[in-house]
Amino acid sequence: YPEAAMLTGAEGNVEVQILVDEKGEVMNASALSGNPLFSEVAAAAARKAKFSRAKLSPDPARIYGVINYTFTLPGHQSAASPAANGTSGELKTSQSNQGISDLKILQPGDSSEDNPKPATDSLAPAASFYAKGSAFLASGRNSEAAEALRQATERDPNDAAAYAKLGIAYAALQQYQEAVVVLKMAIRIKPEIVDAEAYYQLSNAYTALGKFPQALEAIKQAMYNKRVEQTNPEVTNTPRSPSLADLHYSTGLAYYNLRRYSGAIEELKQVIVLNPQLAQAYYGLALSYIAIGDRKSAEKQQETIESLDPVFAAKIAKLLSSNPNTPQQGFGFVFKTKP
Repeated sequence: YPEAAMLTGAEGNVEVQILVDEKGEVMNASALSGNPLFSEVAAAAARKAKFSRAKLSPDPARIYGVINYTFTLPGHQSAASPAANGTSGELKTSQSNQGISDLKILQPGDSSEDNPKPATDSLAPAASFYAKGSAFLASGRNSEAAEALRQATERDPNDAAAYAKLGIAYAALQQYQEAVVVLKMAIRIKPEIVDAEAYYQLSNAYTALGKFPQALEAIKQAMYNKRVEQTNPEVTNTPRSPSLADLHYSTGLAYYNLRRYSGAIEELKQVIVLNPQLAQAYYGLALSYIAIGDRKSAEKQQETIESLDPVFAAKIAKLLSSNPNTPQQGFGFVFKTKP
C-alpha cells in the first residue's frame, strides 16, 4: 500500500489500460483514471499480469483492455484487484467485469497511439467540498477544512488546488508529515497552480520535521512565486499571506538551521527593514551573530530587543554569558519554529 496513501487515509479505484501481445504478455500499462497516489502501484501490478491465449482473430494480434484496481486501507475489506491478492498471473472474466466487446484488437501494423479514453466523472461534488474547505480554512476552522478538502481530493484525485489547500490545513494542524505528502502531490499534478503560501507551508513543515535542505529549497520557491504574484495588479492590491517579511524570516531560519549563518544574517536584516517591530527577527539575528563569534553585534541586537520583548533579551543575555571567549558554533539551540 503506498505510504502517501496510508498517511492521508486514501482509498479508491484506478483504471489501468494494458496492451497485451499475442503471447499473453503485457507490453505496456498506464493508469487512465483514479487517485494518482495509486497510479504507479497499479500500473506496476498490471505489468506483471499474464494472460491466457484466446483466439480473437485469424491473425496474431495485440489487444487493449482495462484492469480495475480497488485499493482499501489495510485492516479494512481486502483490496479487490486482480493482482493485489492472488498469486495467479491470469486475468479471469469474473475478475474484470469486462467482455470481448471491451477489447480493442490491433492487427500487425496498426498504431497503438489512439488509445481509448476513459469517461470523465462529474466534478461538481469535488468542487462543492473544495469551496467548503476553502471557506473553513479562511475562517481558521482548520480541522473542518482538512476534512472537507480531503473529501474533495477523494472525489477528484487530480485536483491540485485541493491538495494544496489540504496541505495548508494540515500544516496549521501541525500534521507536518501529512502536509508534506499532499503538498508534494499538488506540485506533482499541476505545479503552476501551487502558490507562495503552499510552498511557504511546505518549508515550515520540512523545518518542523528537521529536513532543512528541503525547507530551504521550498522557501526559495515560495519567494520566487511571491515576486511573480506581486507583478499581478489584482494580487498586489489584495493582502495575501505570507508577507515578504514572513518569507525572509523563514529563509533566514532555513539558513540558520543549515549553519549557513551569513545567509541567515542577510535574510533577517531584510526582515527588520520590512518589519522593524518583529522581535523574533532581532532574536534570530543575535543567535546568528553568536554562532559566528560576533559578540558585539549580538549585544546590539540585545539592546534593541529589550523594549520589544524582554524574554528574548534575557535569552540572548544568557547565551552571551556562557563561554564568552568562544564562538558559539553548535551551542545546541535548534531554531526550528518562530520563538
